[in-house]
Amino acid sequence: MTTSTIDFGESIVPVSGTDAFFVDTNILVSYLYEQDGQHLPCFLFLTYLIKKEAALCTSETVIVELINTLSRLLYIDDEVTNYKNIHPDADNTKLKKQAFLLRRSWVEQVIKKEPEKLKQYSQRAISLVRPLISYFVLFECTDGVVEDAMDIMIHDPLASADAMIVASALNIQCLYLVSNDKDMGNNSKVEVLRTDKKNESYDTRGMLEKLDLKEDLLENLGQEVFDRKFP
Repeated sequence: MTTSTIDFGESIVPVSGTDAFFVDTNILVSYLYEQDGQHLPCFLFLTYLIKKEAALCTSETVIVELINTLSRLLYIDDEVTNYKNIHPDADNTKLKKQAFLLRRSWVEQVIKKEPEKLKQYSQRAISLVRPLISYFVLFECTDGVVEDAMDIMIHDPLASADAMIVASALNIQCLYLVSNDKDMGNNSKVEVLRTDKKNESYDTRGMLEKLDLKEDLLENLGQEVFDRKFP
């Protein structure tokens, strides 16, 4: 298999009731984290799959990684905001440098030394994740999945974590692996759905109409949030 010719950021992915989609961590992060550069295409695509009642699958290890990633992102956002308040003249270069330093120190500074802060941001991340995973079937990484992942690593140029994702998708016979990790296209087992579209190049209004999501999102989000999210 290889990367699908369908770019979910500009085309409709056909969905039938029996199709199963394994969703990688990066897609879930983009869906939940509004500041992510691919938030809009991932948000609308997952919303579309949910509306179509597609079988959405992921693994327990993906959810663990998702919570850790969101916790770190929320922490960095708050700390950069605090830095900006203290240093109102800081330009984007300085703010990006500060974010980089915070990202690099997440494990040593927060995970190992500030358990209460870690707990605070983990709770915030979980509050974002919990409603979404109610739409997913979660699978554990069994001994068989681990064995399959090791076999995949021998034949395909994939890192161990990526091989585990592919093995999990194979184990539950998913039609597609949804991932924006380009390396996933190196696997020879499962077709990968992805998009190169960034928020700024994404035809949001056009895709809202194409995916027939406008009315549903207006009802679920309300007019004010809808207009802010999809200007």
